[in-house]
Amino acid sequence: MLKGGRCFLFIIPNKWSTHVLPQCVILLQGIVASLKELRADYNRLIAVETIEMLEVLSMRYNNIKQLPTTMTSLTNLKELDANFNELEYLRQSLCFATTHVKMNIGNNFADLRSLPRSIGNLEMLEELNISNNQIWVLPDSFRMLTRLQVLRMEENPLEVPPRSGSLLHAPCL
Repeated sequence: MLKGGRCFLFIIPNKWSTHVLPQCVILLQGIVASLKELRADYNRLIAVETIEMLEVLSMRYNNIKQLPTTMTSLTNLKELDANFNELEYLRQSLCFATTHVKMNIGNNFADLRSLPRSIGNLEMLEELNISNNQIWVLPDSFRMLTRLQVLRMEENPLEVPPRSGSLLHAPCL
């Protein structure tokens, strides 16, 4: 779908037997070089390959346990929504994609227990949702998120160290 000069792809919920985004979608990289937004919500996916020009990637309500290492090649990605999956952890390398502005990794239930130390590298991050996980401590590098304006972290067994109070710059917590 072309909208305002941008190419969008919405994948209607499917029951793919492989539980992986089908190769025909991956091949869109070569066919639709201007694909900016991919929404693959409610599809029971367990893995997603990358399409390099993406700015928005939404894969909510799937069965994704870990984000692929190839996510680091998404150098234009501004928004990542992996809400309501089964993420066990975030890769250190994911936090070197410094273009992220919004990241939603909330509601991964009992699986997501910590954030990588490299989270502080996301210097452009303005919104972060880590709510409804099992995160119990924020890494020291969290203080580097100086552009953070919205932070959702409710329903986590968080223990915030005393010196961390000054690292939160968000007006909405």
